[in-house]
Amino acid sequence: MEQQNLYSVDLIIPTRRGVEALKVLFKEAAKSSEWLKHTFCLVFDSTAQAEAEAFRSWLSENDHLPFPKVRASFAPPQATGNLNMLRQFGLTLSNNPFVYFQDDDDPLPSGFDTRIRIMRREPYDVIFGVTETRTARGQMIERFPTLDGNGRPLYDLVEGVKLFPTYVHPCAALYRREALGKVKIDDGHNYNLCGIGAFLTRFINNGAMVQALPDVMRIGQQNRDNMSEPILDQKQRLLLAEDISSWQKYITDPVVRQFQEDIRQDLINGEIITFRDITARVENRLEEDGFFLDDL
Repeated sequence: MEQQNLYSVDLIIPTRRGVEALKVLFKEAAKSSEWLKHTFCLVFDSTAQAEAEAFRSWLSENDHLPFPKVRASFAPPQATGNLNMLRQFGLTLSNNPFVYFQDDDDPLPSGFDTRIRIMRREPYDVIFGVTETRTARGQMIERFPTLDGNGRPLYDLVEGVKLFPTYVHPCAALYRREALGKVKIDDGHNYNLCGIGAFLTRFINNGAMVQALPDVMRIGQQNRDNMSEPILDQKQRLLLAEDISSWQKYITDPVVRQFQEDIRQDLINGEIITFRDITARVENRLEEDGFFLDDL
């Protein structure tokens, strides 16, 4: 494995949506030399032999383009359908000091340089950012967490993500690789909807040093099979409630555990039907507890 570049990032990319999504991602990367110092770690499902070969051929045919470094491999068969396990395997493909979890159909993130400078100076294990959710045609649906008219968060992002792991999207973040060696992404359980949220819950409750910036770091592409569906149907609500039950054992603060238990119950009874509803619960609690941005 090559020597670490102290300013480089491994983008861990489970490939779930086929070759065409990867082509879009790499064409975007080729537009800026910024991506040449980072490594794209592609994790193919063990059954995706044809897709992997097709993408390898496409890269070879377009080798005149300035593509970033690529490390690609097939995940073990037991990782099929388990995103946490796929991401965990992706960490073995390279060893740059910083890690970003990239979805194969999302545009590339921003804000790496600022976070790297901060994390080389301060002992933060992760620095979050803001997420924009867009339709396939590029229309913005939402920007979260909630920002004011000047693009500033209304509440403390760090305190919000401690209350519930989707308040700031777990993938809208730059992680320190060393910290990911202390808390594995995969805990041996295949979650239904929110495996990365389960990881973040364990990560925070293991004493991770957390920070957040108010910049838009991640742009989420809305799809039928992702978590940005506006309305959670009954099956999705029950699956998310089951996920919360599975990760509650990792929560060390009884107040937070009860807060999430209330959310779990309201998912079951239909009082909560969107992730925005969960965000509203978090922000109500932050307001009650006085975690306004201006107070920080």
